[in-house]
Amino acid sequence: MIEQKLGDTEGITHHATVPLKACKRTFGLLNVAAKGKVTFTQEELNLLESIALQIGTAIQRMKLVQSEQQHALLEERNRLAQDLHDSVNQMLFSVSLTAKAARQMTSDQNLGEMIDFIQHLSQDALIEMRSLIWQLRPRGLEKGLTTAIEEYAQLLGLSCTLSLSGCREMDHSRHETLFRVCQEALNNCQKHAGVDKVEVKLEQSADTFDMKIIDYGKGFQYDEQMSLPSLGLKGMADRIKRAGGTFCINSERNKGSTIHVQVPFSQERKGAS
Repeated sequence: MIEQKLGDTEGITHHATVPLKACKRTFGLLNVAAKGKVTFTQEELNLLESIALQIGTAIQRMKLVQSEQQHALLEERNRLAQDLHDSVNQMLFSVSLTAKAARQMTSDQNLGEMIDFIQHLSQDALIEMRSLIWQLRPRGLEKGLTTAIEEYAQLLGLSCTLSLSGCREMDHSRHETLFRVCQEALNNCQKHAGVDKVEVKLEQSADTFDMKIIDYGKGFQYDEQMSLPSLGLKGMADRIKRAGGTFCINSERNKGSTIHVQVPFSQERKGAS
């Protein structure tokens, strides 16, 4: 800073740097300086190393607590998904089968139409329930993001054309964020777009992951200066914002919709002061 004449150092010309470590893992660096100080005694350096060790240990504990909380949340979501599958999902399936059997047992037209309605309603509810179970416990995500997207699209009855360029490992939380956004986009396509085909483009670069979900359906009038028109879209935008990424929508009536998100790869900070 002095050599480059970047500004007044206010009398600081030297500093001591010690690593923030715990269990042989380095979390960052601790820089210490004082006005007019040009040397540090061994006793001072020992004290700084002790302080840095305590800070590193505290950081490690915080990360462990966060990991435990995430694991507990995942376990609870898995439990709820299993309960829904074993109870409500099975009951809806039974209602659908019962309605189908009852329809074959009557020749009354009005009664038959009511039974048909019950059967269709139960089938729709069954699809919704399976979608909810997927939201709690996405199946296939452990096999990779593309597999999870393809299987979920198949569950919704959508024909999904998926392309991937670039290849780089990304942490699980980023994978789940992208899957959740794509999941909601596929739900919207299945419910509102009026088409059964969707295109998903995934592209990895040096520092970002780019995802586009494209349909050529009904679309909607969207003004980026206005607030997002649905809770689902707001939820997607919030997820991407929390991941430090960008979220945008391009849609016109009868011209389809494109959801475009970019998220950075997760990287731990290499330095601290």
